[in-house]
Amino acid sequence: MSYDCLHEDKVSTYVRILFWVIGLLLLLPWLLVQYNTAINPDTSWLTLCAARIMDGGNMLNDCMDNNPPLSILIYTPFVWLSRITAIPVYYVLFFLTFFMTLLSAGMTRYLLGFIKTLTPAEKDIFTLSFLYIITVIPSILFTERDHFLAMAIIPLFLSQIAITYKHDLPRPILLSTLIICGPFLLLKPQFGLIPAFLLIHRMIYQKRIWIIRDMDFIALFLMTLGYIAIVIIYFSDYTTIILPDVINLYLPFHRTSETWEKAVPCLEILALVAAALLIIKKENRVFYSLTWGCAALCLCAFIIQMKGLPYHLFPFYAFIFPISALLLFNLIKRGLSVTSNSLAIKLLPLIFSILICSVSYIAAAPLNPLYPTHKQYRNNPIENYLDEHCRDDHCPFYITHKTMSIINQLGFYSKHVYATRFPGHYWSLFGALLKKSEKEKDEIIKRYTIYTAQDMKRFSPPLLFLYTPDENNPVDYAPLADILFEQPELAAILSGYKKIDTLKVNSAYFYKNNIYGSPYILTWDVYERIAPNQ
Repeated sequence: MSYDCLHEDKVSTYVRILFWVIGLLLLLPWLLVQYNTAINPDTSWLTLCAARIMDGGNMLNDCMDNNPPLSILIYTPFVWLSRITAIPVYYVLFFLTFFMTLLSAGMTRYLLGFIKTLTPAEKDIFTLSFLYIITVIPSILFTERDHFLAMAIIPLFLSQIAITYKHDLPRPILLSTLIICGPFLLLKPQFGLIPAFLLIHRMIYQKRIWIIRDMDFIALFLMTLGYIAIVIIYFSDYTTIILPDVINLYLPFHRTSETWEKAVPCLEILALVAAALLIIKKENRVFYSLTWGCAALCLCAFIIQMKGLPYHLFPFYAFIFPISALLLFNLIKRGLSVTSNSLAIKLLPLIFSILICSVSYIAAAPLNPLYPTHKQYRNNPIENYLDEHCRDDHCPFYITHKTMSIINQLGFYSKHVYATRFPGHYWSLFGALLKKSEKEKDEIIKRYTIYTAQDMKRFSPPLLFLYTPDENNPVDYAPLADILFEQPELAAILSGYKKIDTLKVNSAYFYKNNIYGSPYILTWDVYERIAPNQ
């Protein structure tokens, strides 16, 4: 081996080490801010549900949510670990999820090692891009279900490619990847499009039909059957009572303009990446094309949901961001190769390490050190009001609001008892009632009146906080909670309360330094129980 070759090998090694040193060091600002950032509304409610299920509750009576049971079960390990260690569950949520992101990135880099057409630098760039997608990009939506799905979907994708192209991947590693990552795919059934696409590609590439005997098909099929069995046996209340309402009331709830507002730029990015695929090396084109195809299917899944929520795009980002970084790297590398500047080519990954980190911090939600912390949520104005007016340390309270934000976190962080089976946003989903016949509407209102009355009798909350929009802050729907309290059963219960106060809270307290942080006064009429619930 010549001195020049030895020297070049040393340069490559040093560059790779510096690449990861820079990438991981630049993750520290996010880590220092994110670990203390308040948990998002979805995670707050679903974690609270997980605790109730672990205490012997069920979905119908304790956490009536439109999401399938796995959306709750996925948070039970966090609650369990919190209970056995006495570490607050919000810290367990962050640090265990952060460990999962590192594990996912490590699995990704290991699986990429078996793709011989990619250089070590390309594998590192893909992995670092993916790591930043599942850490920095989610920001305040860290620990969302789609965040977990994004973590799992890339290792699962690479394991299926390994089967298709018969990479020399140890069978125990392959099976472990399928077992660890497969269940997360069941969080959102529409993402079954990804493994289905890869299985069809395998049928065409290997020219055989009987892919049902392959390890990934068997593993995913058995997981799906097992999940269905668990739901039918242990969550029959979801399949027989909640699911029909989800189909009837939640699925028709669409945010079409918000969906297309986010989907159109993603379609443009897909088009640019598709054009760039034409100029890469032929031996890499298959891997790039499969990654692009999965990104396109993730975007299809986002459009199918038609809810327009930003975290529904996380799986799309998990595919499109790494492949875009690789394409840009190859384009610049090709340009440098024309000048025969080998040293610049070797140093190029260092520039990409900084570029990936910088784009990640800018692209989605920048770091927000002013966003409410765990401590601030535990000591918010409503919690302080409860402390002042409740005789017990664990006082049941009932509160309504027009969205799930704020309210779900109140229930999660409060040492008092969130006295309802419904998440804070549940009432807003019933805008579909307006399109129902009078008979259907009356039946639904009657049933939910019974549910709410049962909660009132079960928890006997000393305090009720009923949201009251004013002229400056009107709501754009008729909250079902208001309709229900006009029904005779609940009106009788409400007669056992008297109005004692009007509580006004500036919502900017909960949305510091972001687009919702402008002064916006939230008003609740506060009622105190003067007679026991019958």
